[in-house]
Amino acid sequence: MIGAARELRIPVLVGTAGGAAAEPHLQWTREMVREIARTNNLSFRLAIIHGEIERKIVLSARERSEISPLPPVGPLQREDILENTQIGGQMDPSSRHWRQARR
Repeated sequence: MIGAARELRIPVLVGTAGGAAAEPHLQWTREMVREIARTNNLSFRLAIIHGEIERKIVLSARERSEISPLPPVGPLQREDILENTQIGGQMDPSSRHWRQARR
């Protein structure tokens, strides 16, 4: 896919960072893409958008009712936040994260 995109001079977007937005998944995916580039002698710009969110930010957002569940999942419980070791955020293109990444 990456080789074909380079031939056609079109961008490639790899979403979900290998299955989740946590930092280890992001780094694994980045290394996989770099290995493909090395193996195939490809050169391109690579952008990384970090999606992991600190627990205290998620707790605060929950307390302010700023978190919306994706159906069929119900509301996010405080215990769920506290039990997770890494939290990845769902981003949409209108979020400030995307606007900052485009600069």
